[in-house]
Amino acid sequence: MAHVRPRHLQARFEKICKFSPLVGVFGHRQTGKTTFVEKSADRYITFDDRNQRQEAEKDPALFLKQNHHGRTVIDECQLVVDLFPALKDWVRVHKKPGQFVLSGSVKFTSRKGVRESLTGRIGAAELLPLTVAEIMEKDLPDTLLRLLSAKDYLQLELGGFNSHHFKSEAKSFQTYLNSGGLPGICFVREARTKIDYLDLLLNLTLDFDLRQVVETKLSLRTIRNLLELISRNALKPYSYSEVKRALKLSEVTQKKILQALESIYLIRRFNIDGAKGDLFLLEDQLEEHVLSGGRLDHSTQLITALYRNIRAQFTYRSGELHEFFQYRTRGGAFVPLAFRTDAGSLGLIMIDSTEPDLSEKRSAESFIRKYPEGKILYLSEQSKEAKAIASNQLIIPLYALI
Repeated sequence: MAHVRPRHLQARFEKICKFSPLVGVFGHRQTGKTTFVEKSADRYITFDDRNQRQEAEKDPALFLKQNHHGRTVIDECQLVVDLFPALKDWVRVHKKPGQFVLSGSVKFTSRKGVRESLTGRIGAAELLPLTVAEIMEKDLPDTLLRLLSAKDYLQLELGGFNSHHFKSEAKSFQTYLNSGGLPGICFVREARTKIDYLDLLLNLTLDFDLRQVVETKLSLRTIRNLLELISRNALKPYSYSEVKRALKLSEVTQKKILQALESIYLIRRFNIDGAKGDLFLLEDQLEEHVLSGGRLDHSTQLITALYRNIRAQFTYRSGELHEFFQYRTRGGAFVPLAFRTDAGSLGLIMIDSTEPDLSEKRSAESFIRKYPEGKILYLSEQSKEAKAIASNQLIIPLYALI
């Protein structure tokens, strides 16, 4: 199939299969989970099949016994909650690694019966939407890891970060801005058809998946309105009071729905360091583009798209514990996207030219005062060459990071 690509999750997935009897592959609908897990299966089962689902509901223990064959994949596993206690009993007795691969579009931790059965018994991995590197069928980059671990940017060899190395990435990234990374949608050429497919996907996710994890009488339209507000305010602190005025939703209801949207992989929550509050981003670039009505400014669009690409450099590597966050202060310092690992913190600031302005430099200085081990990358579409301006500050062409 034209839209099928090797996935960067593969190495981590195979590693988990070598030590855990239960392996989970979860993520947003249409990220390619079925294609990914099916190719590794000795036996493939999906609970989208009513007959299979009914057999599992009738006698979960017998169902596992009859269908256990090598590596057995159970897709959309969250549809039969009673299966999970049976899986718990199965792996208590049968400890061979890689027996059952479970996949689905709902976090198992969001459902009590599932959570209690699987905690400590499953090795889970998340399949993200396609990145530009995956679309181009290139290896998983490690650029951010190298820049984070570098001891002194002034002593770093920067030739490999110059823009002439990344002409194809620049072209693919511009396409990605308006197409996203959902395999069944992003390769559709006709724009109207692409948006129609996304509309159907969102409606299914909100009308079916969401209501598996939260009881709500809110209409589909109201929940979509909430997602539209989140999309239009990308990189801005979430305001419960503003949403209450706009949509007539209480803070309690908002928190309940936001948690549910996280549980079905539609949104991500970020901490804001230096100020109170959280911000949320849509999981996929096309979702953000469509739900925002295409009204995001170019800099915001670039930063959110970059996040959706560089997170794979950590998510798909075993042992790379990380946290993305935003830094902003009442004094006006603003680093729209940053991340931290055991190696330190790295902030990303988009600049409009080839040099940071005074406000951007002050934001960088504030960030480094807050995190003395921290570093700053100034990202530029105009810069053709990377340039260190301090031991912990580097101007770099945007496309060098993906």
